[in-house]
Amino acid sequence: MLGFHGHTEGIRALKFSDDGRHLASTADDGTLRVWDCVTGAAVVAVPYDGGVVSFAPDGLRLGVGQVGGRLSVTHLEPSPILRRFRPLRPPETTQMVAIHPDGRSLFCLADGGVVRCSVPDWTLLHFFAAQGARDFLPEVGKHDGLVVGGPCGLLRFSLTDPENFSFLFEKSDFRWGGSSASADGRWLASNETTTGRVAVWPAGDKDNKRAKFLSETPTFREETALSPNGAFVATHEFYNPGLTIFDVDKGTVSRRLPLPPRHATAWSPDGRWFAGMGSTFTLWDTATWEPVALPALEPNLFPSTAVAFSWPAVDGYSGYLATVTGTSRVALIAMATRTIVAALEAPQPRPIHKLSFSRDGRWLAAALAGGEVHLWDLHFIQSLLATGSLGLGRK
Repeated sequence: MLGFHGHTEGIRALKFSDDGRHLASTADDGTLRVWDCVTGAAVVAVPYDGGVVSFAPDGLRLGVGQVGGRLSVTHLEPSPILRRFRPLRPPETTQMVAIHPDGRSLFCLADGGVVRCSVPDWTLLHFFAAQGARDFLPEVGKHDGLVVGGPCGLLRFSLTDPENFSFLFEKSDFRWGGSSASADGRWLASNETTTGRVAVWPAGDKDNKRAKFLSETPTFREETALSPNGAFVATHEFYNPGLTIFDVDKGTVSRRLPLPPRHATAWSPDGRWFAGMGSTFTLWDTATWEPVALPALEPNLFPSTAVAFSWPAVDGYSGYLATVTGTSRVALIAMATRTIVAALEAPQPRPIHKLSFSRDGRWLAAALAGGEVHLWDLHFIQSLLATGSLGLGRK
């Protein structure tokens, strides 16, 4: 027997979905709740002063007859487009997310470390204990490792044995973060946030003996962005404007670009583009390093500054750019036309801190304030776009 706990006052109405998977309830506390009849967990909890409820035949929509004679329709989850997940013990720091290269699992922060869950059903696979973890990066290719950064230092875990880890960089007074990987999977980068020292090392290494260190004047840096072949690494300061691109082999500055502070950056896996997004939006063509036009986007409030490129398709090019706009929405931009093809926003929108594409192009993940992770099915979205069923701004 399952018990559904959440309402604080008397129940008004109950209704099962046709497939028996969900139970909807309204109560005198002025809320509508939808329960998972397998786990007993609340799938939806929203303020509706409703008296009657009814499921649509597809089980994804719910009609609510409200006090005062109004009728509302709410979309339920899991939906064909969006899946949501929240760790049982979410992190106290800003949430992060990264999809494993195989596309079948993803990583996010939890209290005391990093969790790995299956995609798209959110089954817990592993927990990597790293107190105070703020950043992580799964290794690409054959190396089968997870790099985790924070006050604990910079650790490398084995994905097959979470108890097996080594210190790439020992614990210090300064946290490591802003990690990135080259698209070819051969190189990783991170920065010692407070000193501004950037480290680049071969993927798979269990120590820092082959690491290269790049630095200028000590400063507080945000993150790194490695070029697809690992030849260059971009980094920028937290307080001061300007983007610096280092030549990794030479250890010298290759280029400086104008960029306001507190922006997210990304190099497209095909090497054609570099993006800096935040309160402003800039896209550079790396052949000329000239800015190119983007559609109108609504500025973000820090720390909602996420940006990511999709992995190259069969033609060898990155098809999409995803960026946060208006703090809590994701604009999906087709790179061929540089136009917004979909605007993604979940129910009860929250600030978005990180974006990640799966390599197969199926999933787009977002890390939100409050520790929640959202997962959009891009294949389903593309099928709706192809049939004209999904318009701009459709959620």
